[in-house]
Amino acid sequence: MFQRVPPLIRLVAGVAAVAVGGLQIGCAQRGLVIRHLNEQGVRAIYMVQAEATALGRGEPAGAARAAEQPAAAIRRPGVVIAHGFAGSRKLMLGYAYVLAHAGYAVLAFDFSGHGASRRPLARERLGDEVERAADLLARQPEVDATRLALLGHSMGSAAVLRAAAEHPERYLATIAISPVPAPVTPATPRNLQLQAGTWEPGFSQSARALLAAAGGPNRQFVAGRARELVMIAGAEHLSILFRDASHEGAVRWLDEVFGPPVTERSGYRDRRIVGWLLLVLGCVATLAAARPLIDRARVSSRRAYLVRRPWHLLAVVASPLLASAACALIHRWWPLQRFAGLPVGGALGLWLLIAGTLALLLGCRLRGPSGRDLLRGAGLFAFLWLAVGLSADLVWLQWTLVPERLWRWPLLGLACVPWFVATETIQGAPEARSRAGWWLLQSAGQVAGLLLLVALVPELRLVSLLVPLVPAIGALLVGVGSRVNAPWGYGIGAGLFFGWLLSCSFPLLG
Repeated sequence: MFQRVPPLIRLVAGVAAVAVGGLQIGCAQRGLVIRHLNEQGVRAIYMVQAEATALGRGEPAGAARAAEQPAAAIRRPGVVIAHGFAGSRKLMLGYAYVLAHAGYAVLAFDFSGHGASRRPLARERLGDEVERAADLLARQPEVDATRLALLGHSMGSAAVLRAAAEHPERYLATIAISPVPAPVTPATPRNLQLQAGTWEPGFSQSARALLAAAGGPNRQFVAGRARELVMIAGAEHLSILFRDASHEGAVRWLDEVFGPPVTERSGYRDRRIVGWLLLVLGCVATLAAARPLIDRARVSSRRAYLVRRPWHLLAVVASPLLASAACALIHRWWPLQRFAGLPVGGALGLWLLIAGTLALLLGCRLRGPSGRDLLRGAGLFAFLWLAVGLSADLVWLQWTLVPERLWRWPLLGLACVPWFVATETIQGAPEARSRAGWWLLQSAGQVAGLLLLVALVPELRLVSLLVPLVPAIGALLVGVGSRVNAPWGYGIGAGLFFGWLLSCSFPLLG
């Protein structure tokens, strides 16, 4: 149906979606002062209301209000925000923006091995890294260093819980989102809020166990013993980070601890992820409106003899399962969780290499790429890198690669190419209805294969948290592939893009 829309209308709609999405992303920074900090090995984003910066300098941003307040009240309570495994400070920006607009001074930082950090992951020192981030936050001129709080997600929840338990005199409140087991007591940490999604049963169970160990729900804020569990309806491990209920629950809890900050709140709600999706869809629509890169009908008819029927059906479904079995055998001699120096990410690259090679052997009659295919692949990668990647860097993903990650990208990218060449060859016709069916079949095979991989190699259990992303990423790539409709061109471009995604997401090992 979309293909029947005149190209000019598609182009206008695409440009409009890009503009609206960009404005939605940009409005988050309105009224804030943002600093990018890199001190003592801590890579962080700091943000606070512009009004607080003016008051901190003694300037009249509402001089009457400043005169009414004692000097200590002008400074804002500070909140350190810690991300989870395979995350970064960018992934936690939703909380940062909401809290900053609510009047708090906020610092979101990268743990070692994550995001823009160039140091390898040091799990045993994550609590110390929280402390260094808190020191950096306390040195900011708008921050009241006597009123600090911590907020962490998943792996970051364990780090902030440990830091708050070891230094109860320093942190007046702690918020643990999708928490993992950590030492807590009825006295420490002070004023603990726990959050979990109803669609993440393991983390919900962990949150309930932590609440019981911490003395159960109560509202003894003055004594520092307040406890609460907030269940976020319809949220799982990643989507909880973008839910208003989670953001607003954190603001409410901190207001209970510190009292509402001296500020006029804008009522900001974080919609940057919606803006990013609009921007990406707008870019894809603009590409769809452009003149096709090749003669699609000619390529489709020429591709028919490249498919081994009916083995192509088995190739899409069975190859991921066989790849999981092969990875389990490899894991006996070579720990997959350390493959390529990227836990989980390296293993996923190897898994896709095996699945793609098997899919080519089972379902395709392979032929080599042409020079034009290489150009198409480079162009597709450039489009995806700019339209999807750089915009994501503003919203949820540390997209630019530090040198320690950059050299891994070509290896992981090439490992991903066979899978995308095979699936594009098998998909054949570019019509949307046909592609939708193949996308469903392809997604089902990948999800089943990944779940089997987790069952056979429990050390890769974190893969199960990424399963909901598989259909979404697949839908994007299948849709874009319909505009290229050339197996090697699509396979090279999509493979390099997916390799880049793996290279920037997962932590570095020493």
